[in-house]
Amino acid sequence: MHNARGGCRRLGRPSSVAMLSTWDLDAHNFRALITIERGHPPAVSRKSLVFCGARLSDFHGLVVTMEPESNRFLLWDVDDALTEGYGTRFLAQHGGRIWVTKFTTQLKMVDMAAHSQLTWNLGVTPGGLVSRRDGSVMMPSGGSPTGAIHRLKPASGRLTTWTLPTEPVPCSGVASRDGALFFAERRTSRIARLDVEDNRLVEWQLPSGSNPQIIS
Repeated sequence: MHNARGGCRRLGRPSSVAMLSTWDLDAHNFRALITIERGHPPAVSRKSLVFCGARLSDFHGLVVTMEPESNRFLLWDVDDALTEGYGTRFLAQHGGRIWVTKFTTQLKMVDMAAHSQLTWNLGVTPGGLVSRRDGSVMMPSGGSPTGAIHRLKPASGRLTTWTLPTEPVPCSGVASRDGALFFAERRTSRIARLDVEDNRLVEWQLPSGSNPQIIS
């Protein structure tokens, strides 16, 4: 386990053009990377955002929480450098936990409340991360001839794997209220649902030549 060092920066008021607000992160020696998601760490406002970042001086990896209304940023050092613009996947867990990976076999969990982080070497390369209400994290991985879905239980460190019957490149995903995982099947152009309690996989595919109805 490694300590995660927290730092705080206060920026000037944002510049605004119409509905667009911007902050000059370069001026404070860090840069945002890829995805921004809404997070709920206990130490910051529920209106905060959580994203991955990097120091410009050495591209050391950061997890960042931002409060747009107060222009306040909290920077959390992650001991593994994150490559800018390449494959960062992360999500905010319950209780202020942030999961981070960068298309390697290494998975990190930053516990913002405890100012600590844990690392797991999975042996597989996640193509996305999805949290579940029970505290576990699920992730797809590509493979040949088929890919798989994995679940890590952090308390025990146990990794469970479900091999997919035909899909080689599963990606992304979201957990439903009942704990099932919905994810995209890239190569076969399907949406799938995996129920981890009864090991049941259901797949949907849009009929060839059909025109989906757009509901606004």
